[in-house]
Amino acid sequence: MVENAGDAMDANMTSPLPVFKYHLDPVASGVVIKSDVVCMGCGKARGHIYVGPAFTTNKEVGNNICPWCIADGSAAKQFDVEFSDGHWLAKAGLAWGILYEVLQRTPGYICWQSDHWQTHCHDACVFHGDATIEDVANASRSTINAWKDDYNQTDEDWRRLSEGYRPGGHCCFYKFVCRRCGEIRLSWDLD
Repeated sequence: MVENAGDAMDANMTSPLPVFKYHLDPVASGVVIKSDVVCMGCGKARGHIYVGPAFTTNKEVGNNICPWCIADGSAAKQFDVEFSDGHWLAKAGLAWGILYEVLQRTPGYICWQSDHWQTHCHDACVFHGDATIEDVANASRSTINAWKDDYNQTDEDWRRLSEGYRPGGHCCFYKFVCRRCGEIRLSWDLD
């Protein structure tokens, strides 16, 4: 479910940016930017536009949907669009309501390959953007083991890939946090 955040008000906007339960800060992660583009869903220029992934056959959807039309589900309904790859979420056996919330009412995230939305405690995790150097260096054994299982890697692979990690580099770790227990999960991507 989406709520309005009073402190997200921008002077150029008619209403506060929506708050997304599964994407901590889509402006900071770069998938929502300031823009005067008119949304093709609601027909309004609301000061921000979504520039992240959009899985649809409608080629006009990219960079033409506002965060409000994502949040209320109208973009998904109107344009038959999803904002993340549902493979990993479906594989985790999540309830339909959670799948719907992440795929159709939550901004996706930008990565080189297909995204891998993390899950834990029978729920989707919250996307926090690029993992910090500290997130990777201080990863728990549970986080590392989950990463190894997800990507069919070894402890040696983890050591080699995490050793020189820098956010925004050629090897990317994306941070997700479990909404129920706070466990950190990492998705991985290479350019």
